[in-house]
Amino acid sequence: MNKKIIAVLMAALLIAVAVVSSCAHTPDQQNAADALNELGLFLGKGGDAGYALDDPLNRMEGVTLLVRMIGKETEAKNKNYTVPFTDVNTTENSWAKPYVGYAYQNGITNGYGDDIFGATDAMTDYMFLTLTLRALGYSDKGTNPQFTWDNPYELAESVGLIPQAKADKNFLRGDAVNIFWNAMEAKLAGKSTKLVDTLIQAGVFSRDKYEVAKDIYRNGRGAVSGTGSTADITNPPVTNPPVTNPPATNPPVTDPPYIPPVTTVPDSSETTVPDDETDIGDIEMPENMTPIS
Repeated sequence: MNKKIIAVLMAALLIAVAVVSSCAHTPDQQNAADALNELGLFLGKGGDAGYALDDPLNRMEGVTLLVRMIGKETEAKNKNYTVPFTDVNTTENSWAKPYVGYAYQNGITNGYGDDIFGATDAMTDYMFLTLTLRALGYSDKGTNPQFTWDNPYELAESVGLIPQAKADKNFLRGDAVNIFWNAMEAKLAGKSTKLVDTLIQAGVFSRDKYEVAKDIYRNGRGAVSGTGSTADITNPPVTNPPVTNPPATNPPVTDPPYIPPVTTVPDSSETTVPDDETDIGDIEMPENMTPIS
């Protein structure tokens, strides 16, 4: 075969691979992002980055999603939470302080210990699932835990967060968005009430708005009258500055387990992964959650 033809074919193949790689997220993930955006719960990174569904999720971003998911963004921003984490109390990461502060003060998350949160470290699938389950009121502590913080997959499948009880080794923002959307229909621990019911009752969004969001998830934003197209959607302004995720650096294996003060719920940690999972017990979703702005 002519060398020029081979060169042209190789170039075309490389371009095709690049296009596939840049569009790795699934249509369901795109629709879930659009649906959550319609509800004001997911804003993306803003600017040219958009939703950034093919990017890794760092721990600050993951906690921010969780706080928005339970309708607590306004409350988090309105309270001046004190957090012990030196890597959150920086100028660059200060945007995340309200979200990390809320999650820390309410027992949803802890850091690595030694005043380190691991702000820009990668949020793994089991971390995000564990935080989501805790936000829904499920417990991984006590004498009869409902799951373990480093293996939440079976419970996550049973409540509808993921389709299969298995680990996702390539956990990206699009995967987190799917879990986020699925959590809307998940029941709170020990209750028949779904998360979406509590958000509607609190005025975070209306029932009609949620029906529009469900239509977007099923059919795509462009197919829903009056909501625009996914191709030319302009996301709401993002108050959080874009975050550049450095390579994840887990705590050294020689680090001792993190033991929080007696006034907080103790961590259960392994030496090679962050002890980011604390029990929030039988959480009661507030009846008067402040709607996000």
